[in-house]
Amino acid sequence: MKETNLIKELKQWFISSDLITPEEYNDYIKDAKIETVNDSDFEMIVNSNLAKSLLLNIKKEIENGFSKIVGHSVKVVLMHTDEHKNKVAFDSIKDNNKINSFSKFTFDNYVSGASNKNAIKAAHDIVEKPGTVWNPLFIHGESGLGKTHLLGAIYNSLIAKYPGISVRYMTSVDFRKEVVGSLNAGYEKIEEVKHNLADLQVLLLDDIQFLANSSKTNEIFFNVFNQLIEKNAQIVLTSDKAPEKLNGFDVRLVSRFSQGLKVKLESLDTQIKHEIIKFKASVAKIKLSDSAVSYIASCHANDVRRIEGSINMISFVFLEQGDKVLDYDDIFEILKDSVYAPGSELTAQKIKDVVADKYGVTSTQLEGKSRIQTVANPRHLAMYLISDLLKMNQSEIGSIFGSRDHSTVTHAINKIETNIKADKKFKDLVTKLKKEITS
Repeated sequence: MKETNLIKELKQWFISSDLITPEEYNDYIKDAKIETVNDSDFEMIVNSNLAKSLLLNIKKEIENGFSKIVGHSVKVVLMHTDEHKNKVAFDSIKDNNKINSFSKFTFDNYVSGASNKNAIKAAHDIVEKPGTVWNPLFIHGESGLGKTHLLGAIYNSLIAKYPGISVRYMTSVDFRKEVVGSLNAGYEKIEEVKHNLADLQVLLLDDIQFLANSSKTNEIFFNVFNQLIEKNAQIVLTSDKAPEKLNGFDVRLVSRFSQGLKVKLESLDTQIKHEIIKFKASVAKIKLSDSAVSYIASCHANDVRRIEGSINMISFVFLEQGDKVLDYDDIFEILKDSVYAPGSELTAQKIKDVVADKYGVTSTQLEGKSRIQTVANPRHLAMYLISDLLKMNQSEIGSIFGSRDHSTVTHAINKIETNIKADKKFKDLVTKLKKEITS
C-alpha cells in the first residue's frame, strides 16, 4: 500500500473514531505525514509538539487502528516536524560514518589462518575475475568471525582495481528497507529500485538470513538475483548458516545460493586467535607478553569482536604506559569481569535452554510448530527474554524459532508484557529467570 493511501485511510479512521474532536483533527492531524521504516514500523510526523502530545495519549489506539489498515501488527513513532528534520540529518551523518568505517576493511588487515583461508582465497578470486568465477559466492559462519570484513575487503579492492565499477554493499536490513519503501510508494518506485539493483556490476549482501519470511522482498530479490547472474554480474552473500540450512526462503532461491561456491568461516583456532590479538594490539600500540596473549586467547577471544573489545579496554587503561610490555598480571584485573567460558555467555540458545528447562520441555520443541499451551507459553517467554536481554528485532527472533514471521514474535512479546503487568507471581518468575540467565 502506498504511503499516500496509508495516510488517507488513517485520516479516515481518525474521522470515524471518537478519539478526537473535529477541531483537533483539523488543527493537528489533517496535515500529518507517514513514512515507512520497514513493514512493521512507521513514523507519523505532525506539525507541532502540541499535536504530538495529544496523539501520544492515544498512541496505542493509533497503532491498533493502523494495524487493522495494513493487516498486521505495527509500531508507530510519533514526532513533530523539527524532530523529523533532526532525525533525517542524523541518519545522513550515520550513513557517512558507516561508509568511512567500511573503508578500513582490507585484505591487508584481515588476519588469515586455517579457519578462514578458503574464504580469503575465494574473495581474492572475486576481485581478480568478478562475475566469471564463484558466482554467487556464499560465505557463511557464526557472528563475529569476519564476514563483514571480507565483504569490505572485496568492496575496497574492487573500487581500487577497477575505477568506475558499479559495486554496492548492503545489509539485509538496508535491502529490506529499500524494497519495502518502494512497495509502499507504488509500481514506478518498485521498478526503479529493481532497475538500479539489476544495473550493478557487483552486489555484496550481508546477513541474508534476516530476509527470511519476507515473501514480497524475496520475490524482488529473486528477480534481481536472476538478472545479475544472467549478465555475469558478481554476487557475494553472507549468512550465519549454510544455504541448505536457511529457512523462510523460496526453495528456488536457496538452490541458486548454492550454484556458485559456498565457503565456511570456521570458529577461531588457537593460532589465529594469537595472531589476531597480536595484530589488534599492534594497531592500538600496545605491547603484550606471550602470557598476556595466551590469557586473552583462552578467556576473551571466542570471536573477533570480543578480541577488539578486550584490546580497547586494555588500551583505555594503559593508554599512557609507553613502551611497557604488559603481562598477565597487568591485564587480568581489567578483563576478569568479562571472562568467556564456553557455554556460559549470554546467547539466544542459552535463554532457550534455561526457559525450556524451567518448563520441562526441550529447546527443539520451542523451535517446533506445536501450539499446545505447555510448549507455546514457554516459547513466548523465550521470545520475550531474547528481545529484552539481547535486543534482537522481531525478524531475527523469528528466524531462530523455526522461521516464524515478525508478527508472531510481536504477538508473543506483547502477551508476555501484558502478563507481567497483570500477574505478580509471573513477574517474579520472569525476574528470577533473568537473574539465572545473566548469572
